[in-house]
Amino acid sequence: PSIRLLQVDHVTSNVPANDTQVANSGWKPCIPQYVAEFSSVAYFFAREIYEKKGIPIGLIHTSWGGTPAEAWMSAEALSEFPYFNQQLAALKDSSPEKDLQRLLTWQETVKQKDKGYVIGKPQWVLKGFDDSAWSTLPIGTAWENSVLPDFDGVVWFRKRVEIPASLANKELKISLGTIDDNDITYFNGEKVGETIGYDRQRTYTVPASMVKQGYAEITIRVFDGMGGGGVVAKNDELYLASADGNRITLSGDWKFKVGVNLNEVPPAPISSSGSGRPTVLYNKMIHPFLQFAVRGVLWYQGESNADRATQYQTLFPALISDWRKKWNLGDLPFYFVQLANFKKVDTIPSPSAWAELRDAQFGA
Repeated sequence: PSIRLLQVDHVTSNVPANDTQVANSGWKPCIPQYVAEFSSVAYFFAREIYEKKGIPIGLIHTSWGGTPAEAWMSAEALSEFPYFNQQLAALKDSSPEKDLQRLLTWQETVKQKDKGYVIGKPQWVLKGFDDSAWSTLPIGTAWENSVLPDFDGVVWFRKRVEIPASLANKELKISLGTIDDNDITYFNGEKVGETIGYDRQRTYTVPASMVKQGYAEITIRVFDGMGGGGVVAKNDELYLASADGNRITLSGDWKFKVGVNLNEVPPAPISSSGSGRPTVLYNKMIHPFLQFAVRGVLWYQGESNADRATQYQTLFPALISDWRKKWNLGDLPFYFVQLANFKKVDTIPSPSAWAELRDAQFGA
């Protein structure tokens, strides 16, 4: 009970705000009812401090997974980085209507560049399409961990499965677990589902009229805008199944081919509601707390800046300086967790943005 928790909601603002939104009606005691969804890093840190000091501790949990460092910095701090000038200017000229039109235009550009489409129609989904020259990839992990390091864009996946007579003419469920970020899924060339969002389970229905005995082909178009991408489900989440429980596993190797690399198209437009926009999380989730005499900061972030690891060498120290300046509490303690070195080991030395970002953190 001597440790108190304040859970800040996920909210954004284009300009600095003096108030924010919090969960559970404000401060709550550190008991199972409230700590289950709290930050484990913050909890264990506070528990250790309490055991040593025996003083009351308040934890303000203000974080948003998958967001870049620039979203947590003030406009003043980012003015030193010309890279963000265009995005900062776009914030001043944003509205839901304008943002939607910009996004639709950009998505059409991506589609036009995507080699899997011909005259706007998907070609790599057709049953019998010759994918013999495609490479193979074991799904179930982000493609950055295997054959497509530091890749953002569209990748098409194909798998051929045999439908036994016992499943013919029966409605089937396709389970694909989680996909990072968005997918469109086809069965024998027919679209059976589409999901937007990296944190949503994919389950699609294949009508009985489409299920015939013999070989069937499943195609997934996966779009990833930043960070890790791919079909990242567990093996037991990947299957075709009938209502009576018969299953065909979809785990293992799939054929794949890149449709478009986002380096080939202009940057995606900035959304007026997106959490990755420069300053918007600082404005609504940090600025309201500048009036608090905080004793330190716990920072666990970096994945979303790995594709700009070199920039992070100066961006991260600038963020720390920015917060210390804004709180005006001198050398405010700023503890951070270095990204884990969990990625695939290369037997031959090669460039690694992930390692470079870890080094940028080490040098901060």
